Amino acid sequence: MSTPDLPNAWETAPALQDPPPDDLPEEEPFRTATASYWECGYSGWHLALAWLAGPATIVRYPDTREHYWDVTEYPDDGTRRHRRRLTEAESAEIDEDWNGYLRDVGIPDRRPGGYRWFQLLPEGRRPADVSAAAHQAINDSGLPAAHHPREAIPFVRRAIEQLYRS
Repeated sequence: MSTPDLPNAWETAPALQDPPPDDLPEEEPFRTATASYWECGYSGWHLALAWLAGPATIVRYPDTREHYWDVTEYPDDGTRRHRRRLTEAESAEIDEDWNGYLRDVGIPDRRPGGYRWFQLLPEGRRPADVSAAAHQAINDSGLPAAHHPREAIPFVRRAIEQLYRS
């Protein structure tokens, strides 16, 4: 649900033209010929950081990878580990959990499923710089350690906006 006069930042995100590696490590930059990005779709928190930087920083790429659960079973005859492919319903449930987190922290737009989400990095910055700016803002905010993430959003928004302006 986006505000009537503003488009949904997720739905209007352009497609990333260069295919990212399937196994891009979390918080590792992905460089194209023109810019650097980080994959912000590993958690609702990372997605919130991308949204706070503004729609001009968000791009998407169709997610055609297969996703798996690492399963550990404990039968009487010992421990067994294996991987099980996520079903479409499970993938949709994970997307909905992340969308629920975003709504819970006050981000109004619903992300469409089936995409990998990337955020443009400011020149000379790394994904860790985005996370560090957010965490420093929370530490400096005076919020109690046990706060709801929604309470931190105004502080984080200012820090992320400042990072992207610098």
